[in-house]
Amino acid sequence: MKKTIPILLSAALLLSACGQAAGTAETAATADAPAAATETAAQTTAPKTTPGGVDKSETVYAKANADGTVTETTVEAVLKARDGATIPDVAALRDIINKEGDEEYTTGADNALTWQNSGSAITYEGKSDAALPVTTRVTYYLNGVETAPDALAGQSGRVRIRFDYTNHTRETVTVDGQEYTVSVPFTAITAVILDGDKFSNIEADNGKVMELDGQTAVLGTAMPGLADSLRLTEFEPLEDTEIPAYFEVSADVTDFSLDFTATILTPSALDDLDTGDLSDLDDLSDTLDDLTDAADALTDGTGALADGVQALYDGFHQYADGVQGLNEGAEALADGLTQLYSSGTALVDGANALRDGLSAVSSAVGSMTSGDAGSSEESMAAMQAQLAPTIEAYGTTLVNDVVYDENFLAALAAANLTEDQQKAVMGAVGVTMGKALQKETPAMVQGVAGTVSGAIMGQMGEGIGQLQTGLDQLASGSAELARGADTYVKAVGQVSQGADALAEGSAQLDDASDAMYEGLAGLHDGAQELHDGVQEFSDKSSGDLSDDLGSGLRNVVRRLKAVQQAGKNYQTFSGLPAGSTGSVKFIVETAEIKK
Repeated sequence: MKKTIPILLSAALLLSACGQAAGTAETAATADAPAAATETAAQTTAPKTTPGGVDKSETVYAKANADGTVTETTVEAVLKARDGATIPDVAALRDIINKEGDEEYTTGADNALTWQNSGSAITYEGKSDAALPVTTRVTYYLNGVETAPDALAGQSGRVRIRFDYTNHTRETVTVDGQEYTVSVPFTAITAVILDGDKFSNIEADNGKVMELDGQTAVLGTAMPGLADSLRLTEFEPLEDTEIPAYFEVSADVTDFSLDFTATILTPSALDDLDTGDLSDLDDLSDTLDDLTDAADALTDGTGALADGVQALYDGFHQYADGVQGLNEGAEALADGLTQLYSSGTALVDGANALRDGLSAVSSAVGSMTSGDAGSSEESMAAMQAQLAPTIEAYGTTLVNDVVYDENFLAALAAANLTEDQQKAVMGAVGVTMGKALQKETPAMVQGVAGTVSGAIMGQMGEGIGQLQTGLDQLASGSAELARGADTYVKAVGQVSQGADALAEGSAQLDDASDAMYEGLAGLHDGAQELHDGVQEFSDKSSGDLSDDLGSGLRNVVRRLKAVQQAGKNYQTFSGLPAGSTGSVKFIVETAEIKK
């Protein structure tokens, strides 16, 4: 919905329009000058004064056809009396006459006039062929159809009268060191007097309807050219604001007739506007510029945050993958050590069987030393038969279950341990059994084999003694082997428990990393949304604040100051001597419409 800026008009100005229009209506038949001119002259006969206290005051009276086309222009001027024998003036007029006294004038170059000075204000009038600064086009409609004024006379129906004002002035004004080309801020006030016996249901657009003693006065206001001067369409907060450049009245009518319309044009409506208070808006513009800079910095900061969270997100993704691999390796290590523990238990059982077998062999050898050859041979055969499966079982357990245990090696490989960590685990598993199995056991087996071989070769006497000694050593070694195997199993058990704890801890770490990964994903999305939101604010809202509410607002304020100054600069219609001050207003009266 469009908004309308209230026109800065005082009640006195509105009443002045009514008074001027009424006076004109009463004297419409007077051919020389409108009655309003007589009223104005009567008010300005005091010595050394002019209306408004200026050096020259002008009232321009224009007669126009019913459609607003001007047919005659009369300028009435009042000169303020000055010290000296003459009063200088400039007037681009013809047929100049003194209205109030007998002072005479002489003409000079460039429309210069020199009036005799009698000590009183001089009131004179003349005709002008110059175009008015603001023209008015009046259009009539009957029942929605445009109708010529003459054809409208005597008609009945719904009538609409529209006044369109065009401002032809252009002034270049400097404000804060910058030039602005604007229109003089003319305010148009149009009075339409309607007969209460003929017109009803009266409505006004950009106007006001007032009842006056059986008649209806409709006053319309407009400020043509002001919207273009301020360029509000370039300022987004006010781009839909409408400053009217037309006035329209509509009514139901019977036997249409219209005595006249009168329009007052004045360039001074903004003179009393205190634009000095608008300097705060310049400060606001500077503040909004600072806000825009801060928004840009915030955009950069949120962008860096988003990038940092992205990097953290990507890095933690790799970390989470590593934790998952550790968890899988720890579980595999725990499973392998469990199998290794089971193999170690079998090793302990084999070592104990070896120890028991050696004890039996030792007993058999002892019986050999005290028995005959036959019994010795039988004992040797029995010894070999009893020792062979024990040594075979021991060797199988040693090689298959310990040294080349595939599960143990696979567990170490799957654990993703460093080389030092693998060595540490191998050391914990093999230190105790290594000495017994890798060093003493081969010697024991060799001793047994040699002893048995020697016995077979007939070295029974000395061999049996050596065999007895070897058996004693072997028995001692087997006991140490059994203790070492037991220690090994316990060590593997501890390592297995540690691996179980590692697997459990890595599983918890894996779960925690998943949760943290999800949290980082949310943080990443939130940081990106924050950056996008701040970017949008910076690009759109902050850009608007800087361009529209910053420089845009400053531009409107400066243009308003320029428009006000243009109004103050427009002081004359016919001319004004250098160094003098003036004021001017226009009254445009349209012709009657009757059958």
